[in-house]
Amino acid sequence: MIKFFEKDPYAPIQYVYDVDRVLYKGKSQYQEILVFENDYFGKILVLDGVVQLTERDEFFYHEMLVQVLMHAHPNPRKVVVIGGGEVTEGRSERF
Repeated sequence: MIKFFEKDPYAPIQYVYDVDRVLYKGKSQYQEILVFENDYFGKILVLDGVVQLTERDEFFYHEMLVQVLMHAHPNPRKVVVIGGGEVTEGRSERF
């Protein structure tokens, strides 16, 4: 089994993930990109050696982007999500 060792320079611990299958590995002009599958976390997005999102816990990130604003508004009726490239921000808003 292949292992991925996270390279977060600011984390006090190092996370290690089993890699079931590499879906994409490449480099843009800005960062190294890796997407792989893991039995527990599902698909995992890694940028420059640091895990950004996993299928299992991505809703934490997206809910904090949207829910705080929705609760601050007294009567939200219509919502427009601008810049939500992966569209998951809008998924949690059901009225």
